[in-house]
Amino acid sequence: ARAMVLLARTTVSIGSPMSLDWSYDNKYLAIATQSGRLAIYYFNGSSLTLRTSISLGAQGNSVRWNPDSAHYYVAIASNNTSAKVRVYQFDGSSTLTLKSTVNPTGTMNNVAWQGRGKVLGVAGSTYLYAYPFNLTTGALGSPVSASVSGGLNYDVMCWAPTGSKDDLIIGTQSGLLYLFNYT
Repeated sequence: ARAMVLLARTTVSIGSPMSLDWSYDNKYLAIATQSGRLAIYYFNGSSLTLRTSISLGAQGNSVRWNPDSAHYYVAIASNNTSAKVRVYQFDGSSTLTLKSTVNPTGTMNNVAWQGRGKVLGVAGSTYLYAYPFNLTTGALGSPVSASVSGGLNYDVMCWAPTGSKDDLIIGTQSGLLYLFNYT
């Protein structure tokens, strides 16, 4: 029979986690906190060690590692009014370097990378954005946006898991699901 075995327990002294995500190689855990911090922890198989923590200036709503195995890119959505979505590159040690910042309309609730890591989806109040992403430079391109009538708040999202189809599903607080195709 299968069992759940506790591997590590760590006190997060930087605030309550709002979102967390493992890097593609399971070495690093990114945490976005209610108190407005982005933290990166290293996992050695038995314990978590804080590598770096930076201020976001507002609550962190969603954090996701890029699935590309050549770089450690992490995207964050926050309530910061001047930098709602940011992409950082992590050096694998202790440094986060800001690569891109965008400030779309409304509150940003969620970020998700398309399966190949070449597009960043951003869900927010009334709009859904898809930003092309340059894996070499870490730059976000001009977005494609979508919206449906009714002023819905897009809360959760995910791409098709394989990346072979650019389908994106969005969930709202009112219980509706929308399926978009990024073309």
